[in-house]
Amino acid sequence: IAACALERNRLAGHEFPDTLADLPKALLPEVPLDLDKQPIRYHPTPAGFVIWSVGLNLKDDWHGDRPPDAPKSDREPKPRDILDWQWRMP
Repeated sequence: IAACALERNRLAGHEFPDTLADLPKALLPEVPLDLDKQPIRYHPTPAGFVIWSVGLNLKDDWHGDRPPDAPKSDREPKPRDILDWQWRMP
């Protein structure tokens, strides 16, 4: 639902918003809740956006990317450790 609202907003000639709550209410009356009862995760990117869900582990694994304010780590996540469900555009 959120991805469709974002695409409809883009087709209307608008940029991807900073947050899902910034979408017109006619397109997205309320931000969908994730499995952990928090708003579904969304991040605009230079090329589009990423929407992700915490998945069955109910932990935000940052869709496989390191959060911007996270300390550097020698250990990069392995694919089997990334349990979030993702929708990337493009």
